[in-house]
Amino acid sequence: MKSILISLLIAFVLVIIGAIMVYEKKKRTGFAAKLELGLGLAAFLVGLFISASSLGLLILNRMEQKNGEQKVKAQPLDVPVQRKSALQKRIEYLQKFVPAGALANSDPRFMTFAGIKSAPRMPMVFPYELRIDPVKGESLVGMHTGEAPVDDPKSIEVIIKEVIALNLDNQFMVAKVKATGEDKEEKYILFSFKSGTVDHYETEEKLWKAADDAGYNGPETLLAPMKLREDYFQGTPDF
Repeated sequence: MKSILISLLIAFVLVIIGAIMVYEKKKRTGFAAKLELGLGLAAFLVGLFISASSLGLLILNRMEQKNGEQKVKAQPLDVPVQRKSALQKRIEYLQKFVPAGALANSDPRFMTFAGIKSAPRMPMVFPYELRIDPVKGESLVGMHTGEAPVDDPKSIEVIIKEVIALNLDNQFMVAKVKATGEDKEEKYILFSFKSGTVDHYETEEKLWKAADDAGYNGPETLLAPMKLREDYFQGTPDF
């Protein structure tokens, strides 16, 4: 901007000098007078050219500044940085202790397939998953066999039935199981994703104590299967 203004000033001086020289020398004759007249005209024309060029640059510069200001106004004050999605973070958390090669031959949709409306699904630590009965409000825990895609009911081997409330971290699942047969009260279980073992407890208090002793770091609240699934797939299309 400063250089443009200086150019305009120089052009203005050249125009004045050129005009004076033309005016003073146009009545004289001879070679010297003609030379001075030519120089005056040249200075005048050069001054006009520089003036026009500088004005053009000044106008373009101002237009660019205005366009830049409009772009800044159109953008939010805090431009978000590209981050991993919340679902991707949950997937990485659940897979933290899964052996690197375990997922190599599995269905790529294992961690993202939400099931169908009549049979919602939620992945847990591979190869375990929940299959939910939305009518009864309970679920079963199955192990993905890899013999069929995750959208095929034959793709899992059932491990635990009639789970009515649960929670998990990336090492254990804590759950309440519906009373069946001679059992008059629900039972509580601690399931290890690493070993596949199930430990049973008569009260929720005993469950949480055992979970703490085992190293469970997840929420100490048992949620309905559909609620837990909603939290997992939060922000992603359902079905």
